[in-house]
Amino acid sequence: MAKYCIKMEGKFLAYRDLLNDLYSWTSSNWDQTMGKSWYWTNDNLVAKQFDDQRDASLFLNMKQGYFWNGAAVEELVYEANYI
Repeated sequence: MAKYCIKMEGKFLAYRDLLNDLYSWTSSNWDQTMGKSWYWTNDNLVAKQFDDQRDASLFLNMKQGYFWNGAAVEELVYEANYI
């Protein structure tokens, strides 16, 4: 079953759970990050996954602002890791 993600400039959309990260933050980290739980990453293992393309497109269509400009829905492809 295919999974879908949102990408921009080769990076994956991911979600940061702010409450789980708070124990290690300083107040300056908190001030800079408050309200910024979505971020772009190179790590496809932490990418926000959608079960179908329609859900991903609807999610993206509801978002506005500079952060989302240029983002697109793509099929999530994992590369095989060989040891």
